[in-house]
Amino acid sequence: MIDKIINKWYFSLIIIPILIYVFIEKNKYIVSEWKYTVIATLLIIIIILFIELNKKKKTINNNDIKTLLNLLEIFNIEDFEEEIAKQFSYYGYPKSTIKNLIRFLEESKKIKNTFQDKQLDKLMNELSKKTGEFLDYASLKMYDEDYNYEIPIELKRTDPEKRVEIGEKIDIYAQNIYEVLQELIKYMKKNDIDFE
Repeated sequence: MIDKIINKWYFSLIIIPILIYVFIEKNKYIVSEWKYTVIATLLIIIIILFIELNKKKKTINNNDIKTLLNLLEIFNIEDFEEEIAKQFSYYGYPKSTIKNLIRFLEESKKIKNTFQDKQLDKLMNELSKKTGEFLDYASLKMYDEDYNYEIPIELKRTDPEKRVEIGEKIDIYAQNIYEVLQELIKYMKKNDIDFE
């Protein structure tokens, strides 16, 4: 970042004096007041630096974007929304969607705190944390059944209220993920990151 600003700064060291000279030639009265010329020059330089620094702060670097998009591809937002966030866990979840979340969690742990953009880093860490909480609880309360993970069906006969209670708690964990995901999507749109 600093290298780019310095490069532009060196460029401006050549251009600004030329522009000032041209301006002075057309406005001879400024020559008699050099302090105004110096102030104007410094003001122009400060404005240029301020603009360049703000540009650099607002953009997310390409490595962050690439890493983010790779993680979200593993996460599979569409599957998560359809198969988990909008479903009641009482009926179970497809194994493929759960496997995506497990893989996302593994990959996100490998690169924890590597995003240069602090807000993006915070959101991704939060998404990883909420996904971990969801998987931890669901793994204790659900079991493997053909193509789905389900709350034990025996509870339907022996303790249906407990089955509903477990389902509701799992759904709360799923909604926590969904809320963070919505914040992340909003942040991505704000920064013009296309993820679809």
